[in-house]
Amino acid sequence: ALMAYMADSEQVASMIAVACVLDGERVCAAGGYVVQLVPLVGPGALAILILTTTSTLALGIFAAGFILLFKQGDPVTSAIAGLSWLLSGILYPKEILPLWVQEIAYYLPMTHTLESMRLVLLTGAEPGALSRSVVYLAVFSGVGIPVALLWFGHAVGRAELERPTYRVHFEQTMIDPRY
Repeated sequence: ALMAYMADSEQVASMIAVACVLDGERVCAAGGYVVQLVPLVGPGALAILILTTTSTLALGIFAAGFILLFKQGDPVTSAIAGLSWLLSGILYPKEILPLWVQEIAYYLPMTHTLESMRLVLLTGAEPGALSRSVVYLAVFSGVGIPVALLWFGHAVGRAELERPTYRVHFEQTMIDPRY
């Protein structure tokens, strides 16, 4: 049902259409159509979309702190993305996994997102049927964002202690782009 809708709908084309306006090398404006599908599926999908965004934001802030602190590539994002792809039901149903692996999958936000969005988009489930996933994603976001911000603040503090010239260099590049 969803694939037929996507094939026939102009909404999908406009959802993935993103534009940016450049003035030389500077971006003046950017935008796109991200929420045009949402009015068609109701408030449950909107809640899941917002909570998924905030959950992902928490993971992204945490990963940024890791990069800043250890000054290396980011294995945190790769690990979370890999686990999500393998365990949350993106590639195959998570029910075919052993029970102990399903328990690990339960703690990944993408597992709850996929279950909820499939319920809403494929069966037209009411918002009440999504309560478990909504609660999980809200708790993950509510706890994850403050913890990630604390971690990022710690990483910034450590980076400033290790390289006090970083801030001076950053401020100079903001004033003079030739730096």
